[in-house]
Amino acid sequence: MEKISKQILDSQDEIKELKTHIKRISQGKTPKKRGKDEKGEDKKEFSTNTDVCERRIIALKERIRKLEIKKKERDTLKEVSTSTSKVNYIDPRITLAWCQREGVDPKKIFAKTMRDKFNWAIAEIERTPDFVF
Repeated sequence: MEKISKQILDSQDEIKELKTHIKRISQGKTPKKRGKDEKGEDKKEFSTNTDVCERRIIALKERIRKLEIKKKERDTLKEVSTSTSKVNYIDPRITLAWCQREGVDPKKIFAKTMRDKFNWAIAEIERTPDFVF
């Protein structure tokens, strides 16, 4: 959660820098040098083209929106362990049959260790492709 919050703040800071950079360019002034990042390395300079900078601002706003969604989702689901339900309470044949019917790759649903554990279910679904649940 802290990492996501830091990424959001960094993106917001970069948007502010870009806006002042665009303002300086439009006034005909030379852009300021950017500072150093947390590793002590120089940050990459912004483009002198205002259109490129505007597109960068749009991309950063989209990134912030996605990070906020991700943060909210993690906060909401931190008390729920969906993998426990998937492993302990749901018959893997049902999940695999659904994957087959909907065209979803089981690798997206089950981790490798779980696929190894449920190898019997995979074999059964392959034998009887019309498994009804």
